[in-house]
Amino acid sequence: MDTYCIYDSTPSGTLNPRGERHGCGCESETMDLNFLINVIMTVVFFAAVIWIFTSAKKNQQKQLEALQAMRCALVPGDQVMTASGVYGTVVSTDLENNKLQLQIAEGVVITASMNAILNLVEEEAPAAPLTEDVYEATASEAPASDTSSDTAK
Repeated sequence: MDTYCIYDSTPSGTLNPRGERHGCGCESETMDLNFLINVIMTVVFFAAVIWIFTSAKKNQQKQLEALQAMRCALVPGDQVMTASGVYGTVVSTDLENNKLQLQIAEGVVITASMNAILNLVEEEAPAAPLTEDVYEATASEAPASDTSSDTAK
């Protein structure tokens, strides 16, 4: 059974005047064009993936360099936060051994790795102490607990 070209209804197995088998030619041209489009799309996709990874790596390196510079510039008295969430004040630094001492409470000093320091903490104004008026307001705003058994029906 002969197959026919969908464009000009020529049997794909017909012979030309020289005796060569031919069709309309659309099969090979379309296949070449589809192949070229697929190659171009693949190259563009991989170029985009490579660009995304290299730009992400550059941004990460910039952040790491800034973090290292901040860690090397620590001086006693700086307020810092460690990666585990512990807040403290730098007491002393030992850059050679990559360690520092943090005061986390009055009279409590711990030794930590410089790599554990996540960021500097900005000095914040201390919160105003609570007064009796605040205690009374919060107590009066709280809902009274219902101890009756009427709600258990």
